[in-house]
Amino acid sequence: MRRLSLIFLSLCALSLSSRAQELIASVGMSIQNQAALKSYQERVINFSTFVPLKSTQSFPSYLQYQLSFRSPVTKRIKLGGTMYLTSTAARSAASDYSGEVVIDQKLWCVGAGGYFSYALANRKDWSISVYAIPGLDLSGLKITNTVNSGVYHENEQTNADAISAVLEGGFEFQYNISERLMVNLNAGGHFSNRAMLVDDYEQSVTHVNWSGFKIMTGIGYRF
Repeated sequence: MRRLSLIFLSLCALSLSSRAQELIASVGMSIQNQAALKSYQERVINFSTFVPLKSTQSFPSYLQYQLSFRSPVTKRIKLGGTMYLTSTAARSAASDYSGEVVIDQKLWCVGAGGYFSYALANRKDWSISVYAIPGLDLSGLKITNTVNSGVYHENEQTNADAISAVLEGGFEFQYNISERLMVNLNAGGHFSNRAMLVDDYEQSVTHVNWSGFKIMTGIGYRF
């Protein structure tokens, strides 16, 4: 996490040489598969032969929150840095009159990288650009096994993490509300290498892959 923060801050500092800077806060939806994690959840359910576990949630599409800092270096080119946060989860559960068993798998990701864009069309009030964000993702998986049966209660947790290289690219539309305020709309692909999640005991758990499609909207301030 510290390494990703340093990458983001360093890239922002490099872009301060320009006279104008833009700070943009965005939120959006990412559509991804997470096939390896879904398969891992199925293996957990199949392994539990004495308890009829069923999947009630399996890593759905998720919201992503993003903060970007960028500077125009020419009329068409902008450079800067980006940092983002997202999460998703899965749950397998079984219950009857004697109690319940719940297995929660909570997956999160913090990413940081550089930002580059080139304006294909640049007007006074709006622009359309292609952009690229190369960077790193730090992913974490928290598995919580909970058993409640009468007076008996058990809660066991396992944590695993992974680091992966990413490259995001797509199109961005920016509309200037005023000289200082703007709104942005981004659509593109997020490509990540498949990384192994390793727990605290250096045991491999499963793979994580954040590759997918993203749609983001945000509001920015120019200063």
